[in-house]
Amino acid sequence: MIGMLFRRYIALVISLVCVCASSLAVAANLTPKDVVDGQLPSNDRNIIFTTYNGNWVRDIKLPLTPEDNTVVTVISKAGYASNIAHATLQFEQLHLTTGDSVTLRYKAGNASWSIDMENQSPNATGSQIDNSAGQQYVHYRVWNGNWTRQITLPEDAQKLRGIIISSDAAWDAEISGDQLLTKSSTRLKRGDTYKLTYNTTYKKWAFQHTPQRVINARDIRDGTVPTPTSPDTLVQFANANFIHTLSLPAQGKEGDTVTVRSRAAWTASILKANTNMKTPVSLRTGDEYVFVYRSDRRHWALFTHPEKSFNARDVKNGELAVISPTTRVYFSNGNWQRNLRIPQSPEGFRVHLKTDAWWSFTVRAQAMKNEVIHRGEHVTFVVNASGNWERETVTIDLLGYYSHRNVERLGEAASRNRLVEGMTLTNEALINSHANFRFRFVSIERFQSPSTWLRLGDALSALRSDKTAQDRRNALKADGIYYEGTESGCGLAWVRASRFNMVASGTIHCGTTVMRHELGHNMSLNHGVSLPEQASNYNVGYSREGTVMGGNRQPYFSTPELLSPTTKLPLGFEGQIDGVRAMNAFSHQVANYN
Repeated sequence: MIGMLFRRYIALVISLVCVCASSLAVAANLTPKDVVDGQLPSNDRNIIFTTYNGNWVRDIKLPLTPEDNTVVTVISKAGYASNIAHATLQFEQLHLTTGDSVTLRYKAGNASWSIDMENQSPNATGSQIDNSAGQQYVHYRVWNGNWTRQITLPEDAQKLRGIIISSDAAWDAEISGDQLLTKSSTRLKRGDTYKLTYNTTYKKWAFQHTPQRVINARDIRDGTVPTPTSPDTLVQFANANFIHTLSLPAQGKEGDTVTVRSRAAWTASILKANTNMKTPVSLRTGDEYVFVYRSDRRHWALFTHPEKSFNARDVKNGELAVISPTTRVYFSNGNWQRNLRIPQSPEGFRVHLKTDAWWSFTVRAQAMKNEVIHRGEHVTFVVNASGNWERETVTIDLLGYYSHRNVERLGEAASRNRLVEGMTLTNEALINSHANFRFRFVSIERFQSPSTWLRLGDALSALRSDKTAQDRRNALKADGIYYEGTESGCGLAWVRASRFNMVASGTIHCGTTVMRHELGHNMSLNHGVSLPEQASNYNVGYSREGTVMGGNRQPYFSTPELLSPTTKLPLGFEGQIDGVRAMNAFSHQVANYN
C-alpha cells in the first residue's frame, strides 16, 4: 500500500514537472493592449507580440530584466509602423511596417539582445547578397576558403531591412558602390564589420556603422592623410603624436569622412589644399574638424568645426577673441556691453550675434563701418575676400500677432511663447543655411480676430488691408506681419510677397516649425521637389532631404553649398534646387518694405 502511494506521489511530481516544462514552452501571445506604454514584461521567456489597427503602439520596449534565452517575436499587422530600439541590438533601431516580423534573443552572458538573421557567404549564396527568400536581416560573412573579391548589394530591398557584412579573411574585399547611398570607400579588411539599412527615399543602401581607420598624426608621411579605405577615418594628435601641418588626401570617394582631433598642447594647422576652406585653420587642444568628400566638386567640404560661444559680459573689455570658424555672442539685460570689437581673422570666419537686451550696442572692426545692433536682432558678420569684416545679414522686421482665441485656449504666456519659439527655429534654419538675412519681431501683440475668420485664408487675405493691423505695422515700421490663430488649417502665406502681401500665418493646431516654412513662402520659395528635373525654377525646397520647404524635417533651406547632416549628400543642386540663392536675392528688397 505504501509502495503504491509512493509510486503515485512520484507520478504526480513527474506530471507537475512536465506541466511546468510544457508551460515554459508555451508562448505568451500579447498585444499593445496587454502591456503599458509598449513595455514588454520580464516574466515570460517566449513572447509573441502582435500589433493591429486599433491595437497598436509606436515604440516597443524589450523586457527590462529578461532571463537567459528569452525569445521575443514581434509581428506587425497594423497599418502604422512600430519601432524597436535597444543599445545592444545589431542595428540602432528596427522599423516594422505592415507584414514585417522580427525575432530577438537575449543572452545573459553578455547582457545583449540579438536579431535572428539569415547567414550568407560567397560559397553558399555567391558574391551578391540574396534577398529572394523574403528575409528581413542578413549577415554576410567572408573567411579564408569562403571569400570573394567584390560583394554586391541587392538592387532593391524587397523585405530586406538590414545587412551586416563582416570579414575574417586574410585578403581584402570591396563592397560595390553601385547600390550605396554615398559611393564611399568600402574596403573590407579582416576584422571589419559594415552595417547597412535601406533608405526608402533614395532606394539605396545607407551606412549605419562602418569600421574606423585610426591614424596617428606622427605616422602620416609628408603630412598628407592617406587615401581613405573606409568611409570613416580618424586622425589623432597628442603631445607624443604631433606634426605641425596636415593636408587632406588628394582624392576620396563620395561621402568619405575624415575627422581630425587633437589632445596636443601645441597648435597645428590644417591646410586648405583639396578643401573648400578659404584659408588654413588652427587645430588647438580639444578641437575637432570633420571633412566630407564631395565627388561633384572634387574637394573635401568642411562639415563640422569648433564653435566658441560667449556671454557678452564675459568678453573682457569688449575685445572678442575669434579663434574658431564660428563664434557666437549673446547679449541680454544684465549681460551687455556698449561696444564689441572683432579682431582681424581668416577669410570665411563668422561671428553670430543675438541680443535680447533693451539697449543697443556697437560692433567695431578694422576697415568696417561701425554697426549698431538693436534689441531682438540676430546679426552675422563674416570676413570677406579682402580679409575685412563685413555685415553679412540684413534684418527683416515683423509684427507678431496671436489671436485672442489662442489666449482663451492656451493662456497669454503660452500664446506669446509659441511665436518666440517659432522665430528662434526660423533664424536657426537661416543661420544653418548661410542665408543673408534674419527675422525679428519688433512687437508681439494680441489681436482681436473677427468671428468671420473661419479658415486661415480668411485671416491671410484680411490682414493685408485690416486698418488696425496695418496702422500698427506702419507705426512700428515693420516689413511684414506674422499671425497665429485658431482658424482651420496649418499654415498659409503669400509667395514672393510684395509689401502689400507680406503676411504669413499659422495656427495652434500645428507645431512652431510652421513659421519658418510660411516665411519661406514670403521670401519667394515654393514647395519641394524630389528630383532636380522636376523643378521649373530653383526657388524650391528639396523633398528628398526634407528641407524646410520640402517636408520641413530638417532645419535647413535647400542649397547645393551644404551637405545634409543625415545623408552627407548635397541639400540642393546648382541652378535647379537652391532656395537660399532665391531668398538671398530677394531679402534686401523685403527689408525695405517698412
